[in-house]
Amino acid sequence: MFGFVNGAEYLQRLQLEKKTGKSFEVAQNEKIGIYHITQYLDHFDSSSNKTWKQRYFYNEEYRSAGSDVVFLMIGGEDPGGFGWVVNPEFPFLIWAKKFGAIALVLEHRFYGESRPTPDQSVENLKYLNSRQAIADVAHFIRTMNAEYGLKNPLWITFGGSYAGSLALWARQAYPDLIAGAVDSSAPLNAVVDYWGYLEVVENVLRSYNETCAENVRKGFQTISYLMLSEDGRAKLSTVLKLDPPFSELNLTYNDMQYFYSEMFSKFKIAIQHNRINAGKYAYDYGVPEVCSIMMDKGEPLRNVQKVIEYMSGLWTKYENTSNSYDEMIDYLKIEQFDSALGFDCE
Repeated sequence: MFGFVNGAEYLQRLQLEKKTGKSFEVAQNEKIGIYHITQYLDHFDSSSNKTWKQRYFYNEEYRSAGSDVVFLMIGGEDPGGFGWVVNPEFPFLIWAKKFGAIALVLEHRFYGESRPTPDQSVENLKYLNSRQAIADVAHFIRTMNAEYGLKNPLWITFGGSYAGSLALWARQAYPDLIAGAVDSSAPLNAVVDYWGYLEVVENVLRSYNETCAENVRKGFQTISYLMLSEDGRAKLSTVLKLDPPFSELNLTYNDMQYFYSEMFSKFKIAIQHNRINAGKYAYDYGVPEVCSIMMDKGEPLRNVQKVIEYMSGLWTKYENTSNSYDEMIDYLKIEQFDSALGFDCE
């Protein structure tokens, strides 16, 4: 399945969608498209001939005549996005235009439409790892060089967060194919039980507004105090709309961890994605909005709940906050993909 859009019109569509809440189609452009490449299921098993279809996004609007410079945005732990190759305000495309480069985005295996196996069983998830993902990149580059007749290709990999690590590791593993790498916030040093990011959250909030940060502190101080008693947990269950309420749980340490993780997560997301030029984060769901809520005259605990409800609007209409570690594990055990997009492994 192929689709083509014009970059400038795509940006106009985003702006219209933002203002009206309606979805708009855009005109076609033969230089921008969505394609699929045949990949190996296991790059490290020479006896295996299983293959699958990996999705990628292509834009050569900015390619200079005779240029073989290629910018490759490596996908991370989410579906690939067309915006990366059509939104002219993204730095990725600003640089592609400056250097006359082809711009590509490669969707990560097991995400979006790039599904190497029929399900996510434990047996199949052994193929979901960074070594296979980096090998996907190498095979992709070799295939693109041949398919598009790139005689002296200069490949630069890009990525952010986990995908930023992939961009660097790919450059390190395949220096014969990749000339350089650009990453943002790549977590190269794995740390078990990494709580340090919460210090970043606090520092960002305090640098934005001290009152906001203090109200967040007071809200979580109240949560910690109420967690010490049955009556307190009953109040938390009501105010924070917990499902199930604490009274229905045989409370374990894992439940406690999961509860605090859910409370912290919405604040962490706002800081991590504050005003990045992508989707809703470009104009909403950031530090200013969170602090506007937390600086309201209401009780800090109830304002924490308002933040949770507001940030949950990124994904779906808010009804309640999940509060069961066991239910979370049951959800993660589901082997089926989240929609019937088909199975591409051969």
